Amino acid sequence: MVARQILDATVYGVAVTATVLLAAIPLRFLGGTTADVVLLSFIAGIVILGYATYCLLPGKPWGVEHTESGMEVTRRDRTQTVGTRRETRFQAAVQRLPPLGRYGLPPNERLSPAAKLFIAGVIVLMVSIGIEALFIW
Repeated sequence: MVARQILDATVYGVAVTATVLLAAIPLRFLGGTTADVVLLSFIAGIVILGYATYCLLPGKPWGVEHTESGMEVTRRDRTQTVGTRRETRFQAAVQRLPPLGRYGLPPNERLSPAAKLFIAGVIVLMVSIGIEALFIW
């Protein structure tokens, strides 16, 4: 199951990277340079990585309730499951890509969306650096 989770996260990361590049490449044909495409993809990778890191932060182990007599701090039970994972339209489209059509997992068995987004941010940054190394250096 771990191998299938890694496959799912990798395909998701490649799909996010392809989406970022498909959004950045028209800049090259609209008068920009390859450096502009690399810069835009690098900034997108940093933003994706930052957002995923924020989403991966654990919640507060306490809750604050405002009552008439003041504030009341209560400890939250961290053993409860919040709910099942829902599949976004982008994730549903990724699930139809070739390797996942056969080896895909149900949403509850996949890595969390934030973990997959973190992996996607790393892949976007690696591709950005690779493009820079190939075309700019």
